[in-house]
Amino acid sequence: MKKNLITRIGRLMAMPLAVAALVACNEENLVDNTQMDAVGISVAMNGTAETVTRATTTLPSSDLKLMYGSLTSSKTAVYTGSGTSWSSTAPLYWQQLSAQSGKYPFYAVSPSDAGMTAVPADQSTAAAAQASDLLMAFAEPSYKSTIALNFKHALSMVEVNLTNGGGMTDAE
Repeated sequence: MKKNLITRIGRLMAMPLAVAALVACNEENLVDNTQMDAVGISVAMNGTAETVTRATTTLPSSDLKLMYGSLTSSKTAVYTGSGTSWSSTAPLYWQQLSAQSGKYPFYAVSPSDAGMTAVPADQSTAAAAQASDLLMAFAEPSYKSTIALNFKHALSMVEVNLTNGGGMTDAE
């Protein structure tokens, strides 16, 4: 009697699990990227050629990382290109994003591997300063519109002029 009860309970539990497995793997849940709207971007720099405190006024890198929601988001895409044409082999899709407090916040950094960039100790040349520059942008576009990313310098060349005195020599 006890064995029959265990067998009946096992069968009753197995049925809903089998139905759930069949329903979970239907064709409606497969992502069809041809039906999705990829997130598009346009890129600009904040500043002009006369901005002497900046290492550069153009994007020094040919890639950028776009993050949805926060800087630590897992919803990211890497875009490559020039200042006028940007594309991604694995873009974000509008249909996969949900509004946060009614808005769509996007963050971007350039270069895309900004967390891995080594900053040269000697930044006495413009090329060395540009190599360690970090550019960032933030935008909150409306749903399915092109994201206008206006990059600003987060890190750039710092110039320090020391004068002789206070125990220092010209050579030091």
